[in-house]
Amino acid sequence: MLFRSGASKRLILNDKSLRFRFRSAADVTPPVGIREEVHPDLWDTYPRAYLRILGAARLAQVHAFAVQAIETRHANVLREATHAEVVPLLQAPYEPTVKLGLAELERRFDPSNPDWALLDQLLRSDRPAARELGERWLRLTAPLWTKDIERTLAWLTSPHSATRSLAAELAIASLVLPSPLEGEG
Repeated sequence: MLFRSGASKRLILNDKSLRFRFRSAADVTPPVGIREEVHPDLWDTYPRAYLRILGAARLAQVHAFAVQAIETRHANVLREATHAEVVPLLQAPYEPTVKLGLAELERRFDPSNPDWALLDQLLRSDRPAARELGERWLRLTAPLWTKDIERTLAWLTSPHSATRSLAAELAIASLVLPSPLEGEG
């Protein structure tokens, strides 16, 4: 909480427990438009620190702090992030962080030149939102991956039944079978 509220006038630090508490019941509601984090000028100077938080933090309060900063003041941080910096957001314990990561990956997605490793990661995810995005990409890239037997087999043997079923449906649809009437002449 120190990073987020260390400059707050609403909180005081209990020296014995090293925990913050509100000065009074009236101080529970945060003021609108007032930033309470320590050194807000440094956060604004180095906004990539928010991205680092989103990729590594395990506390929801920390994620809420960073998501709010990115959504309100530093949206370009995600656009400028590398693929490797965005992917960890999908494992975050905070759903808004996961949604930020998925939205950024979707913005970058090119069905004519997909990142197969990322698609595989999405399809194997335990998060329904990530898997749904992977399945949408699987549909969009079917003309490419159905020509690659190894990739097709990998998705036909996916750990998730919905992915296996979708891969089978798309693989079957990609087969060009001659019509029974074409052989007659």
